Amino acid sequence: MEIIRLSGYITKVPTQEKLATLEELHNSSENSYSVHELCEALSVPRGTFYNHIFRRADKSYYETEHTQLALKAKQIFDDSAQRYGAEKTRTVLAANGIRIGKRRIAVIMQELGLHSVRVDAKKLHKRKQQLKKENLLKREFSANYPNQV
Repeated sequence: MEIIRLSGYITKVPTQEKLATLEELHNSSENSYSVHELCEALSVPRGTFYNHIFRRADKSYYETEHTQLALKAKQIFDDSAQRYGAEKTRTVLAANGIRIGKRRIAVIMQELGLHSVRVDAKKLHKRKQQLKKENLLKREFSANYPNQV
C-alpha cells in the first residue's frame, strides 16, 4: 500500500472510479478484506463509500418509480387523444390514487416528447371571453367621486 501511495497513481484516479472498484471488491465472493482496509488502500473515506452505496439504492428506487410514471403518463396521454397536458394528466393520476406534482409530470412528458395537439386552446378561450364582455356604460358617464358608477 505504501508503494502505491508513493507512486501517486491513486491520486490521479477519479473518485467515482475508486468507489466503483471498492464496491466490486466489497461485493465479490473471494473478498477477504474489510471495508476499512479497502478504503484505506484506495484513499477513500469510509463515509464516502457508505454514502455511495446508500445513494445508489435510493436512485434505483427513484428510477423505477420514474419509469412507471412515464408509462402511466404516456397511457393517459394516448387515451385522451393527445389532448391532455401536465395538469390534466396529474388530475387523472390523482383520481387513480397516485399523488404527484404537476412539475414532475411536466418533466416526464417533456422527456418523452409529449405535448398537446391543441396548443391554441387557451388562446381561443381567452378570445371568446373577451368578446363576451359588454361595454355597459359605453363611456357615457360622469363620476363625481370614486365608486359612484
